[in-house]
Amino acid sequence: MRKRFTLVVIVVLLLVAAAGTVFWLARPGDGPVAIDGYRRPGSDDRRLTVRFTLGVGDTITLARFEERPDAVVVAVRTRAPSGNGPDVGLPYELTATLYAPLGTRRVVDARTGDPLPELTP
Repeated sequence: MRKRFTLVVIVVLLLVAAAGTVFWLARPGDGPVAIDGYRRPGSDDRRLTVRFTLGVGDTITLARFEERPDAVVVAVRTRAPSGNGPDVGLPYELTATLYAPLGTRRVVDARTGDPLPELTP
């Protein structure tokens, strides 16, 4: 009987921990960002800048530039502040240095899987 009670308590604790983790990771306002496009700053073909829009008070929680043989896949996630705030978008740019030159590889939005347009400076 005692073993069964202990097992039930452990299962309940695991379920509570899992629910708390899911709640923390999937809070409202936390999600992928639509990337507007990319540009190559300067003459270094290893540098890549992406442009997107953030809300006032948003925090970047993930910025990933995944290099593949045929593409560079870019993912950006943000978390919006809790409560009400101004509904204003601010342009933002993020620059990364790639391991290999961009060359003819496509730059792809991880959120949609679509190639991103190259922007003019």
